[in-house]
Amino acid sequence: MEYVSPVLAAVEVVLDAFQIASDVRAQAKDAFKPGDLERKFGDIEIFLATFPDDTKVKTAAVELVAVTLRAIENTIGFFLKNDLKKATSTLFKGKNYQHELIESISDIEKKSSELVHHAQTSHISATKQTLNRILEASKLILEMDQTTSKKLGDMGEKLDSVAELGKKSGAEILNIVRMLLDDGEANRLHRAEVSQKLEKLEMLLDSKTQENERLLQEIHAITPRYLTPAPETHLLTFPNRPMQQLPFLLHHPGELAQVMQLHQSPMWQQQQQWSPSMFWTPFVPQQLEAYAPMSEAAAGFHGVSPWAATPYPSIASIRKLVNMTDIDISDLEAADEDRGLIPGRERAMAKAVVGTTQFRRWAVAPESRELLIHGDESPGRRGGGEFSALSLLCADVVRALRNKKSGRYVSLVFFCGRHVEDDDGPRGGRAMARSFIHQLLRQRPFGDDVSLDGLGLAGEAGSSSSSSVSLGILCGIFGRLVRLLPADVIVVSVIDGVSHYEKDRLEAGMLAVLETLLGLARDDNVAAAVKVLATSPGRTDTVQKTFRAGDDASFLSMARIRPGNQARAFGLDRSTSGSDMAESDLDRDSEESEDVEEGSSESDS
Repeated sequence: MEYVSPVLAAVEVVLDAFQIASDVRAQAKDAFKPGDLERKFGDIEIFLATFPDDTKVKTAAVELVAVTLRAIENTIGFFLKNDLKKATSTLFKGKNYQHELIESISDIEKKSSELVHHAQTSHISATKQTLNRILEASKLILEMDQTTSKKLGDMGEKLDSVAELGKKSGAEILNIVRMLLDDGEANRLHRAEVSQKLEKLEMLLDSKTQENERLLQEIHAITPRYLTPAPETHLLTFPNRPMQQLPFLLHHPGELAQVMQLHQSPMWQQQQQWSPSMFWTPFVPQQLEAYAPMSEAAAGFHGVSPWAATPYPSIASIRKLVNMTDIDISDLEAADEDRGLIPGRERAMAKAVVGTTQFRRWAVAPESRELLIHGDESPGRRGGGEFSALSLLCADVVRALRNKKSGRYVSLVFFCGRHVEDDDGPRGGRAMARSFIHQLLRQRPFGDDVSLDGLGLAGEAGSSSSSSVSLGILCGIFGRLVRLLPADVIVVSVIDGVSHYEKDRLEAGMLAVLETLLGLARDDNVAAAVKVLATSPGRTDTVQKTFRAGDDASFLSMARIRPGNQARAFGLDRSTSGSDMAESDLDRDSEESEDVEEGSSESDS
C-alpha cells in the first residue's frame, strides 16, 4: 500500500484535471451556440433605438458588447492553446484553470440581464411619463372642449339672434309689401269704380243719343218738306255716330248681313238722293275692312309663336302635357333655410329696395308694370350661389301675395339659380314656362269647358312626355290662359337670378319666356293686370335690353343704395312708409353681421 497510494493520488489528480478541462471546454462551447450572438446584439440594437436618451441603457449595452468580445477572445485562446500546456496548467491550477474564460462567459449573462433590467426600467418610466402627458392632454382637451362649447354656445346665441333678426327683417318686408299690395288693390278698386262710373256715363250718353235720334225721327216725320222716309229707313243708316256701331255689328254677323243687304237695296239708293247730309250719315260697307285686322289682332297672342287654327282638347290635357311638380314651393322653402347665409348688409340693401320709388310704383300701380333689379353691378359679377339677397326679397314678395285672402292675385315665381346644372332637375326656359303654367292652373280654377281652340296643339294632345312640346307652344298656352283671366285679377310673375341664364344654352329659352311675359304686360287687350319682376345678383346684358329702354321706372340698381343716400339716389318720399326704416335697418343688419363674423373667427381660432 505504501507504493500504491501515491500512484492513486496522482491518478486522481490527473482525472480531476481532465474533468476540469472537460467542463471548461463544455462551457466554452455552450456559451456560443449558433444564434446566441445574433439574438444578443439584436436586443442591443432594439434597446438603443427604443431608448436613445437613456444613459443607463447605453452603458449596459456597451458593457455587454465588451464582455462578449472578451469572452470570444478567451475562448479562441483556449482552443488554440497546446494540449500539453493545457494538461500542465490543469494539473497545477486545478479549479482555477481558465478562470478568466469562465468569468467572461458568466459576465455575458450578467450584463445581458442588466441590459434587460435597465430597458424595462426605462420602459416603465417612459410609460409613466406618457400616461402623465396623456392625462395632462386630456385635461387640456377637456378645458378646450369646455371653452369651445362656451364659444359655440355664444355663437349659437348670436346665430339665433341673427336668425331672429332675419325673420324680423323678413316680417317687416312682408308687412311693407302687404301695405303696398293693399294700396295697389285699393287703387285698382278705385279704378274699377271710376270705370263703372264712366260706363254709366257712356250708357247715359247713349240713351241721350238715342233720345235725340228719336226726336230727329219725329221731326222728320212731321216735316215732309225736308224728307218723308219710310218707316224702316232708320235701319239703313247710322245717324251721327256710324263708326261707334261697328264693333257691335262685328260681333253680331246676322245684324251685319241684314244692314249690308239693306244698304245695297234700291230703297237705300233712292234715300241717298234726297237725304240731307246734316241729318244722315251714309254707311260705307268698306269701313268694315279697317276693323277686320283689329279684331284679328285682338284675338292673337303677343308671344313667341303664332297660333294655328287647330283646336286643343281641354285644361285636363294641358295639366297632363305640362307634367310639372311644385318646384316653386320647394324653392321658397330652400330660400328660407339659406336666409342666414346671406350677409346682413346685403339683406339690408335688399330690404331698402322695398322703399324705393321704382318698387313702390311697381307694387302700387293698378295697371300692368315691369321692373328689373340689379344687385352688384361690378364687372364680371354674375352671381355665385343659388340665392342672393334679392332672392329673399322675391320670396317675401311671393309669400305676401300668397297670404292675401282676396283671391285677386296670381303669384308665379322661378328661381334660376336653383335650376342651372343637369342634376338640378327641370331647368331652362321650358322648365320656367311649364312651372308658370302649373302654378297658374294650381291657383286659378279653369273649367274643362274653357275654349282653348287655335293653339296648334292637336299633334301634342296625345303626347305622353312634356319634353316633346316646344317652348313656343308652352308660351302660347300660358298666354292664352292669362288672357282668359278676368279684369279684377293681377298676375305677378317673378323671375329671380336671371343672370344665371345668360348663357348660350339657357339664354334663348329664358328670353322667350321673359318676352312672353312682357308682351302680355304691354298688351292693352289683356284684361288682367300683368306685373313682371326680374332680379339678378349681378349685372345683365341681354335681359336689360329686353325691358323698356330709357324708362327709369323699369330699372333699379342696388349698387347705388348706400346708407344715407337712398332718398337722393331714388327720389324716395320720406313721408311714405318703409323709406325711413331702410337706412337704419341697413346699419343695424350690418352691425349684426359683423358681430357674427367676429364670433365665427374666434371660434375658428
